[in-house]
Amino acid sequence: MENNTTPFSCDVCNAEFTLKRNLMRHHRMFHHGQMTLHVCDTCGKALSRPDNLKRHMKTHQGFSSGAEPDQDNKRPTCSQCNALFLEQKDLDEHMKSHRKETYHCHTCGQIYHNRAKLMKHKKSHHNPVPPKLPKKRVADGPVSNQAKRRQQQPNLAPTTVNLPSDIDPESCAAEVYREHWLNIRDRRSFGRVHRFYNYHLPDLSNDILREIAQKVFEEQSTAFKINASYGFILCNNETNECRYYCTSNNTKILNEPVLISDHLSFQRFMDTFLKEDTLEYARTLRPNSKWVVQYVTNVTSMYF
Repeated sequence: MENNTTPFSCDVCNAEFTLKRNLMRHHRMFHHGQMTLHVCDTCGKALSRPDNLKRHMKTHQGFSSGAEPDQDNKRPTCSQCNALFLEQKDLDEHMKSHRKETYHCHTCGQIYHNRAKLMKHKKSHHNPVPPKLPKKRVADGPVSNQAKRRQQQPNLAPTTVNLPSDIDPESCAAEVYREHWLNIRDRRSFGRVHRFYNYHLPDLSNDILREIAQKVFEEQSTAFKINASYGFILCNNETNECRYYCTSNNTKILNEPVLISDHLSFQRFMDTFLKEDTLEYARTLRPNSKWVVQYVTNVTSMYF
């Protein structure tokens, strides 16, 4: 029998925990609106726990006057794929994906950590199940989130990598792009509380960002809160090594989510969002001054 070292799993976002009390704390903080924000007096960044704030404050030591961070102040880095993370706990969760054996569907590229689930998925390609018709409901009445999830079609991964035209296909950046394509590609995930939308960015045009946001906004039928983060590729200007920096719930662009209740509030959010300096945001997350931001690859937005 397999020894499950993380027996407690969140039924909303699938985060795993070894202790039940950690799972309960996770639920209170991220899924029940009981989170208290702890704000950094130096840069204004808001964090969910006081110990996280203490660790964050150490990043300001030695360069409060505007100097570059200490060269030894490095971000936690995955030893297998070189992905960068804001905190060690994020890296620890990421490393679980390397310890699990993965199974790929050669037809659509979908990834599974269980061979039985892969075999069941493969049957859907040979005997596709027609989508169920939604149940009848009162005219003009609201559609429940559960009904919406039933109507969602699987978001299948593309079989080819869409490299931006300005990336040399033989470069180190292109290699990192291919290696992390499953994180960069267009995809979405709907949970009971949160909805995640990820979109590949061929460039940082405001028109593209507005088009993406407008498309997702029109899919929502009720008021919601939103925040977002970017993924990007870094290049070391001494060794020419390239790394991918993953999007993360701990590296959101705005200090707190914004409530969207109508078209006007959506337009105000977009005006605020597009004023943010994306490259400066990415530079603040790099390990040190040796690393430069080469490409912004994708944007991930969270709705709840």
